[in-house]
Amino acid sequence: MLNDVVFTQISVAFGSDERTRAVTQTLIDGGTVWMSGSTWAGRQVLRISVSNWSTDAADVAMSVEAVATAVAALDRSVGPER
Repeated sequence: MLNDVVFTQISVAFGSDERTRAVTQTLIDGGTVWMSGSTWAGRQVLRISVSNWSTDAADVAMSVEAVATAVAALDRSVGPER
């Protein structure tokens, strides 16, 4: 996580800009959750916004799992970035 969470926005990077874009696209293609790519402080980031009153712990768990699945899928296809 790259930013201080002040309200509802979280910016996450996965190493390089290229890897972050790939994780973001894999996540979007998966269709389980919607998070978008963005730029923060000159870096590519996965932008996560949690702002709906009905979001609960199960939604958060599903979202975390979707991100983990996207990262794992990318790691299987190209290998982890160190």
